Amino acid sequence: MNTASLRIIIFRIAFITLFLNNLSLIPLLAQTDDARLRVEQSGIAFVQDFPSSNPSPRRFTAYLDQTATGYAGRGFYHFRYDNSSKDSKVPAAQVKMILVKPILPDSILNEADRKSLLEMVNRYKGASHAAPSSASSIMELVQHFSDAIESYDSGNVRVNGQWIHRIDYLDNKVADCENKLRAGMNAAHSKKDFDYLRNPFYLEIKLLASNDSYIAEKLRSIEAGFASILAQESLEEIMVELDNPNLPAEQAQQLLYKLEKTENPSDAVIRILDQAKIARALMSSFQDLRRSFNATFAAVASSSSLPEFPSPLVAKAQDLMLETRQFIAGNPPASIQAPASQARDIITIAESLPTLQGMLTAKDYIAADGLASKLATSAGTLGGPTLVVLKNIQAHCIAQLENVKKLREEAVALAKEGNKKEAAEKLSEALEIMPNPEIDQQISDLLAR
Repeated sequence: MNTASLRIIIFRIAFITLFLNNLSLIPLLAQTDDARLRVEQSGIAFVQDFPSSNPSPRRFTAYLDQTATGYAGRGFYHFRYDNSSKDSKVPAAQVKMILVKPILPDSILNEADRKSLLEMVNRYKGASHAAPSSASSIMELVQHFSDAIESYDSGNVRVNGQWIHRIDYLDNKVADCENKLRAGMNAAHSKKDFDYLRNPFYLEIKLLASNDSYIAEKLRSIEAGFASILAQESLEEIMVELDNPNLPAEQAQQLLYKLEKTENPSDAVIRILDQAKIARALMSSFQDLRRSFNATFAAVASSSSLPEFPSPLVAKAQDLMLETRQFIAGNPPASIQAPASQARDIITIAESLPTLQGMLTAKDYIAADGLASKLATSAGTLGGPTLVVLKNIQAHCIAQLENVKKLREEAVALAKEGNKKEAAEKLSEALEIMPNPEIDQQISDLLAR
């Protein structure tokens, strides 16, 4: 061998030795803080038996690290080589590189996990470049990592040590988070108080959806579902409020407006909206009838007489009464009211006027005052001339009764003074205002004395 060839060999040995000496030992995935734990992992150790020799690869099934911490090259490694039941003790200075077969992670779910796999493969690939004669053996140590990358790229993920299709994993993951979200919302006293947008399970789905269009679509569906749940609860609250008979009309109208804006309304919502529409129509009919009713009374508003009602007007009131009864039979919310009482008031007044007129004609002001007072109460919903006329009738009756009372009191005073004739005249005046058997008897008693 000539000098030039010898120099080349020496240079190569020096280069490989320098590379191996400066290559960091690859940390063991299964390594613990206990340095004397036997690591039951297979691998390859590059051992330099002599200073002038090339490091040679030696396969092992387990090894023990007994090197001195903080002192490079001191201590020993114990290797159990293939087909041997005994450990071989090797000075640490002779061990230039240890490559173990890394343990495949149980969880490979995303690009970050894939990147970690690829980094491990590339590290071993770098080591194989330093020892080209052992390249295939070195790369065999990470072949399962390369296979894992290929499986991931084919659409699979690794969960708890098992490979499943990524779509199945995502479906299961999203379904689990969604179920926990729903459980949290159902446990809440009020669903609207459950802030699902800040819930960790929602945020987990959102994180998955940030880089995945498939999950993003599922997230939109989940959000729509929760929005629908909240909307349904809101509708239920509106229906409960509408069933309050003391709810102010303005608030009831605002709630009905919200129901009208409901997308894809349920049958219950449609029924309430229809009932509100019917109630408005009935109220409009009542207002028309009220105007006609008041117009009839307006003709006699300046007097104490009573009008005569055309029969069609009374018939309309009776029809409105029937329609409102049918409406109420449909059990509408309590705040959606039909003019049932108003129609009944109109009918009561119209049917009672002949009786009241008879009382006035007969000058029975006591009975007329009682009936006029009752009808005035019924006319409170009508107002206008109707109420004015009935109040006038009531005032006329009271005035007549007061006159009768005054005349009888004067008659009593005159009788006590012995003025029987004048007393009888006072009683006769009272009797002219309002026929009364008791007054007749008083007159007879005075004249008989």
